[in-house]
Amino acid sequence: MSENEHVAGSDNDDSTFARVQIDDPYIDLEKVIEEESRKLESIEIHVGKEFKSPDEAYGFYNLYALVKGIDNIIENIWQREGDEDMRTMNEEASLWSKFPLELDARQVYTRKVFSVFKELLKDSCLGIVKEIERDKLYEVEIKNNPDFKHWVPVSYLVKVDKEAELYSCNCKGFEFDGLLCPHAMKVMWIHGIQHLPSHYILKRWCRDANANVKRPMNERSKDAGNSLALQMFRATTLKAQFSQLVDLASKDAQSFNLVEGKLSELINKLEPLQLEDMSKKPECRTSNEEPVMVMIVDEEEDVPENSVVNSVVLRDPPISRCKGRKKRPLRWKPAVEKAPIKGRTCSYCGIMAKHNIRTCPKKLEDQERGKKEVQMDDEEMDDEEEDDEEDYE
Repeated sequence: MSENEHVAGSDNDDSTFARVQIDDPYIDLEKVIEEESRKLESIEIHVGKEFKSPDEAYGFYNLYALVKGIDNIIENIWQREGDEDMRTMNEEASLWSKFPLELDARQVYTRKVFSVFKELLKDSCLGIVKEIERDKLYEVEIKNNPDFKHWVPVSYLVKVDKEAELYSCNCKGFEFDGLLCPHAMKVMWIHGIQHLPSHYILKRWCRDANANVKRPMNERSKDAGNSLALQMFRATTLKAQFSQLVDLASKDAQSFNLVEGKLSELINKLEPLQLEDMSKKPECRTSNEEPVMVMIVDEEEDVPENSVVNSVVLRDPPISRCKGRKKRPLRWKPAVEKAPIKGRTCSYCGIMAKHNIRTCPKKLEDQERGKKEVQMDDEEMDDEEEDDEEDYE
């Protein structure tokens, strides 16, 4: 598009293909018609379609440019995502310092998680430690954080077990986020621990989180037979092995070429076998046959092959991140901040209970009592009227 002198700049100037309004009598009509025809021809060449009139060409080109722009935006998004994955696997993230703790984190964490860990490490350098009990209990307070204007320093207690390299902070940062909190990092630095303990590295934040997946039902997948359950077991085992194979083969060109050649040979050998099996298979079941039963099992559950006839065994789907904003954990509140539950007071009897004025038992009793009193008064009035009539007679 940029090489065509008539189409170039159409994205920025909407008037490039606007129809010429002939108001000046001195305009050369032949040149105008020639220019219009050249523009129409350039659009037809660029789009690959013939048009009956310039108006049809201009309308189609505007729609074409819109669709082309949307495609470019989507392609750019996919390209950025692919580049980010490639940088995570092959490039090193920038370091804030030369601390061995940060170097270890860069080797194991993804780029996004490492950026969060780097900010926590910065906060740990602003901490002030007060020893309460030697090698067992410390109080850490973060002060003078330049990222917040109204920073209120809060102190937290860190319990230490030096033999097991356990550092438990009551801020519960590791329990909520899966990363060491700055208070624990500060105490670790004081104790001379310069490397990240393995029990503080969660698998889900690592680069190889999806590699080397445990192969479930590996032994069962080797059994003879062609049942649907065995096919599912074999597919699960092969997927786990291929996940590990992809992780290893993508490291260098030699490994990639070796794996690609072997896979091509396997595909060429398996395709004739699959064609033979398809020719031997019976026809599909008719609508009169019973429908296929579905049975859901766990990974560790052993399902006998002959237990369910014509059954499909389904496993749980892979865990994936849900779309939308993440749910933030609520701040832990002490007992003092927890507001007491207000009781409900009945507006009729004035007693704190679970009923209201409509369901108040006292009101119901009063209503029943009032009905009885009214009934008694009516009976007395009837008796008096009867007595008066007798006296009159």
